Amino acid sequence: MAGLLSGSRSASVVVRGLDPAHSYVFQVERATVGSTVLTSTWTAVLQTAARRATLDSVDASFDARSKVFTLAQVGFDDPDDTVRQVRYVAFEVNDYALRGTSATVKASVSVAGEAAHLPATLALPASMGQGSYVFVGVLTGNDLFADYQVASDASAPVSVVSRSAPTAVFALNEAAPSWLDVNYAITNTDLSLLATPPLAAVYELDGAGQRVSDQPVGTVTLDGLDLTQQSLTGTLHLTGLTKSTPYQVEITATYNLGDGPVRAVIGTSSTPYRTIEVVPVTATFLTPRSADVTTTSAKVTATLSTEARALTGVDLSLYLFGGAGTKVSTVHLDADEIDQLTAPSNDWRLFEGLVPNQRYQVKFENGTDGVNVVPIVNAGATTFYARATAPTVQRVSISADGDQVRTRLSGYTDPHGTLTRIVYQLFAGERPVGDADLGTPWPP
Repeated sequence: MAGLLSGSRSASVVVRGLDPAHSYVFQVERATVGSTVLTSTWTAVLQTAARRATLDSVDASFDARSKVFTLAQVGFDDPDDTVRQVRYVAFEVNDYALRGTSATVKASVSVAGEAAHLPATLALPASMGQGSYVFVGVLTGNDLFADYQVASDASAPVSVVSRSAPTAVFALNEAAPSWLDVNYAITNTDLSLLATPPLAAVYELDGAGQRVSDQPVGTVTLDGLDLTQQSLTGTLHLTGLTKSTPYQVEITATYNLGDGPVRAVIGTSSTPYRTIEVVPVTATFLTPRSADVTTTSAKVTATLSTEARALTGVDLSLYLFGGAGTKVSTVHLDADEIDQLTAPSNDWRLFEGLVPNQRYQVKFENGTDGVNVVPIVNAGATTFYARATAPTVQRVSISADGDQVRTRLSGYTDPHGTLTRIVYQLFAGERPVGDADLGTPWPP
């Protein structure tokens, strides 16, 4: 050291084995001049440079549906956290192959701060049309002594396909308490829909317009669509719904915009579609004709109001009239049978096993549209009597006393007290000679 100092009074000393991005204190512990030892308080604080970051390449992908690039770092190393910004630069593949980073910049996006270490996105700008592109990542940082820039190798080519994803819109056609008819229109401009049928789903909403569950309450597969058409329309018949409830409709489809098949939602109804309140059905019974009622059976004819077309089932029940109203029998009617009873038509049902002279009540009940209970208003001739048992007589005996004729009935029965008069006819031989009453003979 003394030899080094003799001429210039200064010397450069290299200290090895230090850590990067650290500060060190240097001082002269002692100096000897001849036999004299000198002391010194001189110190210096010196800092080592930070290691500069490196970036091997960029992983670039393009989402044709959202038209957004996603850019991620490949082989990024920044051990001393020196990077302040990462700039992703896009070039056309052929232009970059000829001129490298001197090629025309088609687009770029920069991220700084903590976000510099994370993937970035770039919305497809107007300057980037259909074609193939590469991305280069440029790191900008400071190594504690100077700013620096480092460029990565180019990414693999990324293709931009200028195709539009299919979309679906909706409009309410008709609403009932248990179903909705919703019209749909799918725009398939670039014929990107694939053969897998689209699926329509209906979701129940709460009062705030949010889905009650992630699981739909019903689905409809859209089979048979002509995928060669750019416009596809139809009507969704959504059943099994609850009265006076809001719903949302959504269609999911499989399509390919050039970047591989994708299964995704292509349309969601923007406003809730609400089922309506249940409308009561009126059942009108017609007065049974005499010929329709016997001692043990009755043919009951009725008409249901047009609201009955919403029913999927209803019971026609027979009760004993009065008292506790004991149910005697029930006939369940399905949708087809209900249709035969719906105005302006009417139909009849036969009840058998009746008790003579018993009064009965008939009514529709337990109406349903498949989900909701539908009230039934019963009107008209809802009660009737089974025909009473006719009186009988086994024998008529006569005796004469002068000009008086006496009669006597043997084996006479009239269990229901229906007899109101008796007409006797007197015959001589085979010809009648007198008639006590020219009314209807009895027994008939």
